[in-house]
Amino acid sequence: MDVMLFEKGNFSTSDVKNSMIIDRVGNIKNAKRVANILGIPEKNVIEQKNKNYLLDATVVIGMDYSQLKPFKEQLKP
Repeated sequence: MDVMLFEKGNFSTSDVKNSMIIDRVGNIKNAKRVANILGIPEKNVIEQKNKNYLLDATVVIGMDYSQLKPFKEQLKP
């Protein structure tokens, strides 16, 4: 599965405890794939369709970022 970053920015609030994936187009299967790549539990994949966004999903990195796969791999000795 190819993943392309469309845009980066800040979420509407900065006190998000758990990272999550927000499905924007109704393709929960792909949103769960992105979650798996990052190490985000499937329970943290939610659907909020929005036709105004030109993207499939939003990745929200929470305060648990150090537990995500990319960060864990960087911390390995």
